[in-house]
Amino acid sequence: MKQANESGYTLISVLLVFLLFTILGVSLTSMSLSSVTASKTEQNHQSAFYIAEAGLNYKYHNIKHELENNPINSIDEWEQLIDDINVKPIVSFDDEDKLNHLQLPGSDEVYADTHAQRLPAVSEHAFEIISTGHQDEQSRTVKQIFTLNFNEDQGDKYELPPVVALTNGKLNIIGGHVIGNIATHSTEPGSVEFNYATLDKESKIYVPSDAPESVIKKTDYRNDLPNPNPIDESWIIPELPDFPDIPQLQASTEENIILSGNDTKEIILDKSLSFNNISLSADTSLTINTGSTDKEIVVNNLNIPQGHIKLEGTGDLTIYVTNELTVSGSSTINEYGDINQLNIYLQGSTNNNQQKSFTAAGDVEIYGSLYAEDANITLNGSGNIQGNIFTGGQELNVGGYSTNNTQLFFVPYGEVDFFGSGNLHGRIISNTFSISGGGKVVFDDNLDNYITGPISIEALEEYNEDIGGGELPFPSGDIDPDSLELKKESSLTEVDD
Repeated sequence: MKQANESGYTLISVLLVFLLFTILGVSLTSMSLSSVTASKTEQNHQSAFYIAEAGLNYKYHNIKHELENNPINSIDEWEQLIDDINVKPIVSFDDEDKLNHLQLPGSDEVYADTHAQRLPAVSEHAFEIISTGHQDEQSRTVKQIFTLNFNEDQGDKYELPPVVALTNGKLNIIGGHVIGNIATHSTEPGSVEFNYATLDKESKIYVPSDAPESVIKKTDYRNDLPNPNPIDESWIIPELPDFPDIPQLQASTEENIILSGNDTKEIILDKSLSFNNISLSADTSLTINTGSTDKEIVVNNLNIPQGHIKLEGTGDLTIYVTNELTVSGSSTINEYGDINQLNIYLQGSTNNNQQKSFTAAGDVEIYGSLYAEDANITLNGSGNIQGNIFTGGQELNVGGYSTNNTQLFFVPYGEVDFFGSGNLHGRIISNTFSISGGGKVVFDDNLDNYITGPISIEALEEYNEDIGGGELPFPSGDIDPDSLELKKESSLTEVDD
């Protein structure tokens, strides 16, 4: 009996051990399966990140490829490119591990859902690529900011024609010396007349393509003149920019500044001011200190029979003369100073039947630019301007020994006449042009990129954007395709789900 009981205990013990091992085996198997599942989930989670990153890079290089092979020319085209790229946002692998660009995800469990969007809050040309990677049931999202860098297309930027004299009417080359090309838009017989003047052997003559042979009038012995070339149609006479409104400024506490007898005076301009009369005689000197900011002066009469105006400070000075401007003797204004620092405006006559006049004679030196609303201008003796002259008047006369260096003498409604030994290095654009005696005009574009501001080629660009030969750079938003560049503006970051 005792032996039977012991056998029963043994059987129970074996069953308990078997059950224990079974439970342990099941637990280990379960733990192993759980570990494998967790490992697979973690692997898929990590893979989803790499898939998202790969999708973002693919989208970036897709945009870059489009820009390189189909360059855009405007911001509108750039926006359209982004819209087109977003038509197929899915980057997926097919069964042969080839990349597909799809509109909607297929049956694949591995793909990136990508999207590009503009970020005007960051900058006008910034955009962001967002990419969500999918691996089985796991997904992760990343993003990165890029910028489209480019230069605005300057297009048919206004450039003065490569001529020393351009007219709508007659070119009267009677005497003197011309070094540079000359051009007219006139087709009338005798529009280009030569007498004793010397035309440099490298110089060319331009006339309309439909002009008759009689457009050039010359004496029989002038066989040295070149045959005319057809004028470029874009070389038209630009419009004169509007004369500015005279600003209404606070009157100076010293409305009249009258200096004589070797007096000197300095005005420190804390702000723009108006004056009634400024008169300098007997070799007096007036220093105007603009400080570090641009200033304006409005003066009724500016008379300098013998005196000097000097500029101090880094700010520019604009002088508006509403009535009379006279400069004579050996007077100077901003002598040897920066031409761009001084602009003088001479308001037109209040008498419609009588234009104003301005004469710089003697040894006058003006380093700055002048815009006369309607005045006839004469530079005589050794009087000269180192700067530009714009005038709506009928005459600009340059004689004596006047020597001028300029971008442009611009007289679109009148005649420019060089006589005596009047001399110019630069360009002339006028209605008509004459040269005689010992006058000399030399084509010179050295100041083209130097003189800027309201009395300059720059001003003509801004005012004449809609006429041929005087166009502004392309409107803002147009792109020079050769300058396109994609730049990463931020590092790749993950977006929390």
